Amino acid sequence: KCGYTRTDVDPQPIPSDGNVKWRSNRDGGFGHTGPCEVYIDDKMVAHGDNCEEDFPGGGDESNKPSIIPSTILRAAASAH
Repeated sequence: KCGYTRTDVDPQPIPSDGNVKWRSNRDGGFGHTGPCEVYIDDKMVAHGDNCEEDFPGGGDESNKPSIIPSTILRAAASAH
């Protein structure tokens, strides 16, 4: 868990296709400039220094999420 991990919601399942789909609260891709991380339990499985550039998605209200592919995430999905 990082310092911004939400503990008031249920954990999400590991995506079967191995890709994390990230949506902003305006229903597009990343809505902020800066880093992002994906964790499975306490292990970081994906990281970007500027996720809006590293993992482009659609603009606001585009209904197109940013996609974070991860070979580690795929390996973790097959292990569960």
